[in-house]
Amino acid sequence: MLKGHIDQIGQGWYIKYATTLDSEPTLRILWWKIESVARNPFRAGSPSVGDEVTRLSGQQGWTGPGYTVYLPGDQEAEKVETVAVPCPPARGKPTRWRDGRWEKLLARGWVPA
Repeated sequence: MLKGHIDQIGQGWYIKYATTLDSEPTLRILWWKIESVARNPFRAGSPSVGDEVTRLSGQQGWTGPGYTVYLPGDQEAEKVETVAVPCPPARGKPTRWRDGRWEKLLARGWVPA
């Protein structure tokens, strides 16, 4: 299950999705252009900036509160931004990036930093 948010760039509506890379401390932010919107007949709603949308595995669209948005067939991200994730303060403890997060070494082992 993926979670993203509705965003607007200029006149276009997008799904904004952020994920960390497992191998290096970077955050990737992807924007996919929304092609169409289908409103739920029982609980009609319209997309607005900041709405959380969810994509369940095996489904074509991203579901929001009272609607489903669909992407073009190719589903290529129109915009990709990469941001470094700085290491949080660890007071001299050894740190590492693992499984998409920073960890620090304490007496009890590696814990989230």
